[in-house]
Amino acid sequence: MNSLLQQPAMQRIAGFVWMTLGLTAVVLGRAVKKPGFASHQDPGPQFFPILLGLGLALGGILLIVKSFLNSKSDSESSKEPLRNRVLLVFIGGFLVYLLSMPWIGFSLASCAFIFSMIRLQGSRWFVALPMAIGLVLGIQLLFGTLFHVQLPPGVLGLPI
Repeated sequence: MNSLLQQPAMQRIAGFVWMTLGLTAVVLGRAVKKPGFASHQDPGPQFFPILLGLGLALGGILLIVKSFLNSKSDSESSKEPLRNRVLLVFIGGFLVYLLSMPWIGFSLASCAFIFSMIRLQGSRWFVALPMAIGLVLGIQLLFGTLFHVQLPPGVLGLPI
Protein backbone atom coordinates (compact mmCIF):
# COMPACT_ATOMS: atom_id res chain seq x y z
CA MET A 1 0.00 0.00 0.00
CA ASN A 2 1.39 3.37 -1.00
CA SER A 3 1.75 6.09 1.57
CA LEU A 4 -0.24 9.29 1.30
CA LEU A 5 2.78 11.30 0.17
CA GLN A 6 3.46 8.95 -2.73
CA GLN A 7 0.47 10.37 -4.61
CA PRO A 8 1.51 13.05 -7.11
CA ALA A 9 -1.20 15.50 -6.00
CA MET A 10 -0.20 15.19 -2.36
CA GLN A 11 3.48 15.52 -3.28
CA ARG A 12 2.72 18.74 -5.14
CA ILE A 13 0.77 20.15 -2.20
CA ALA A 14 3.48 19.16 0.29
CA GLY A 15 6.18 20.52 -2.03
CA PHE A 16 4.38 23.83 -2.38
CA VAL A 17 3.93 24.09 1.41
CA TRP A 18 7.63 23.32 2.08
CA MET A 19 8.79 25.67 -0.66
CA THR A 20 6.57 28.49 0.67
CA LEU A 21 7.69 27.88 4.24
CA GLY A 22 11.34 27.86 3.17
CA LEU A 23 11.08 31.05 1.16
CA THR A 24 9.26 32.72 4.06
CA ALA A 25 12.11 31.70 6.37
CA VAL A 26 14.64 33.17 3.93
CA VAL A 27 12.77 36.49 3.74
CA LEU A 28 12.28 36.69 7.51
CA GLY A 29 15.86 35.56 8.14
CA ARG A 30 17.20 38.39 6.02
CA ALA A 31 15.28 40.84 8.23
CA VAL A 32 17.13 39.72 11.39
CA LYS A 33 19.40 42.52 12.53
CA LYS A 34 23.05 41.80 13.08
CA PRO A 35 24.44 42.74 16.48
CA GLY A 36 26.76 45.73 16.55
CA PHE A 37 29.62 43.83 18.15
CA ALA A 38 29.97 41.12 15.44
CA SER A 39 32.86 41.06 12.99
CA HIS A 40 32.37 41.19 9.24
CA GLN A 41 33.52 37.57 8.85
CA ASP A 42 30.91 36.31 11.32
CA PRO A 43 27.82 34.97 9.50
CA GLY A 44 25.61 36.42 12.23
CA PRO A 45 22.14 35.42 13.32
CA GLN A 46 20.81 35.55 9.76
CA PHE A 47 22.85 32.58 8.56
CA PHE A 48 20.99 29.68 10.18
CA PRO A 49 17.40 30.75 9.30
CA ILE A 50 18.43 31.50 5.72
CA LEU A 51 20.28 28.19 5.40
CA LEU A 52 17.32 26.22 6.77
CA GLY A 53 14.89 28.18 4.60
CA LEU A 54 16.91 27.46 1.49
CA GLY A 55 17.03 23.77 2.42
CA LEU A 56 13.25 23.63 2.91
CA ALA A 57 12.61 25.51 -0.34
CA LEU A 58 14.96 23.23 -2.26
CA GLY A 59 13.31 20.15 -0.74
CA GLY A 60 9.89 21.48 -1.73
CA ILE A 61 11.02 22.13 -5.28
CA LEU A 62 12.47 18.61 -5.51
CA LEU A 63 9.21 17.15 -4.21
CA ILE A 64 7.22 19.05 -6.84
CA VAL A 65 9.56 17.90 -9.61
CA LYS A 66 9.38 14.31 -8.33
CA SER A 67 5.58 14.44 -8.38
CA PHE A 68 5.57 15.35 -12.07
CA LEU A 69 8.10 12.63 -12.91
CA ASN A 70 6.21 9.91 -11.03
CA SER A 71 2.72 10.44 -12.40
CA LYS A 72 0.50 7.47 -11.72
CA SER A 73 -2.17 5.79 -13.78
CA ASP A 74 -5.92 6.29 -13.29
CA SER A 75 -6.33 2.75 -11.94
CA GLU A 76 -4.49 3.68 -8.74
CA SER A 77 -6.56 6.81 -8.14
CA SER A 78 -9.53 4.82 -6.79
CA LYS A 79 -7.93 4.85 -3.31
CA GLU A 80 -7.67 8.66 -3.17
CA PRO A 81 -10.95 9.42 -1.28
CA LEU A 82 -9.76 7.45 1.77
CA ARG A 83 -6.33 9.08 1.68
CA ASN A 84 -7.86 12.51 1.20
CA ARG A 85 -9.97 11.88 4.31
CA VAL A 86 -6.82 11.14 6.30
CA LEU A 87 -5.29 14.39 5.03
CA LEU A 88 -8.41 16.35 5.99
CA VAL A 89 -8.38 14.78 9.47
CA PHE A 90 -4.73 15.78 9.84
CA ILE A 91 -5.40 19.36 8.74
CA GLY A 92 -8.46 19.58 11.00
CA GLY A 93 -6.50 18.18 13.93
CA PHE A 94 -3.73 20.70 13.34
CA LEU A 95 -6.22 23.58 13.34
CA VAL A 96 -7.81 22.30 16.56
CA TYR A 97 -4.30 22.03 18.04
CA LEU A 98 -3.46 25.63 17.15
CA LEU A 99 -6.78 27.00 18.38
CA SER A 100 -6.77 25.01 21.65
CA MET A 101 -3.18 25.77 22.67
CA PRO A 102 -3.89 29.21 24.21
CA TRP A 103 -6.58 27.69 26.46
CA ILE A 104 -5.26 24.29 27.48
CA GLY A 105 -1.58 25.11 27.11
CA PHE A 106 1.30 23.78 25.10
CA SER A 107 1.81 20.55 27.01
CA LEU A 108 -1.74 19.20 26.90
CA ALA A 109 -2.46 20.43 23.37
CA SER A 110 0.81 19.03 22.00
CA CYS A 111 0.44 15.72 23.79
CA ALA A 112 -3.12 15.27 22.48
CA PHE A 113 -2.12 16.31 18.95
CA ILE A 114 0.95 14.08 18.78
CA PHE A 115 -0.98 11.14 20.26
CA SER A 116 -3.84 11.52 17.77
CA MET A 117 -1.52 11.89 14.77
CA ILE A 118 0.50 8.82 15.74
CA ARG A 119 -2.77 6.90 16.19
CA LEU A 120 -3.95 8.18 12.81
CA GLN A 121 -0.89 6.55 11.25
CA GLY A 122 -1.97 3.19 12.65
CA SER A 123 0.04 2.79 15.84
CA ARG A 124 -1.54 1.31 18.95
CA TRP A 125 -2.35 3.55 21.91
CA PHE A 126 0.28 1.98 24.17
CA VAL A 127 2.92 2.95 21.61
CA ALA A 128 1.50 6.38 20.80
CA LEU A 129 0.97 7.58 24.37
CA PRO A 130 4.57 7.16 25.64
CA MET A 131 5.89 8.67 22.39
CA ALA A 132 3.63 11.71 22.75
CA ILE A 133 4.49 12.22 26.41
CA GLY A 134 8.21 11.72 25.72
CA LEU A 135 8.21 14.22 22.86
CA VAL A 136 6.39 16.84 24.89
CA LEU A 137 8.69 16.36 27.88
CA GLY A 138 11.73 16.54 25.59
CA ILE A 139 10.50 19.76 23.98
CA GLN A 140 9.70 21.23 27.40
CA LEU A 141 13.15 20.30 28.69
CA LEU A 142 14.99 21.61 25.65
CA PHE A 143 13.06 24.81 24.95
CA GLY A 144 11.40 25.60 28.29
CA THR A 145 14.25 24.73 30.64
CA LEU A 146 17.42 24.95 28.59
CA PHE A 147 16.60 27.82 26.18
CA HIS A 148 14.11 29.60 28.51
CA VAL A 149 11.43 29.87 25.84
CA GLN A 150 8.03 30.65 27.32
CA LEU A 151 5.63 28.07 25.99
CA PRO A 152 1.90 28.81 26.35
CA PRO A 153 0.78 27.63 29.81
CA GLY A 154 -2.93 27.99 29.02
CA VAL A 155 -5.63 28.88 31.55
CA LEU A 156 -4.67 25.86 33.65
CA GLY A 157 -1.18 27.28 34.10
CA LEU A 158 0.50 23.88 34.00
CA PRO A 159 4.23 24.05 34.75
CA ILE A 160 4.94 21.34 32.22
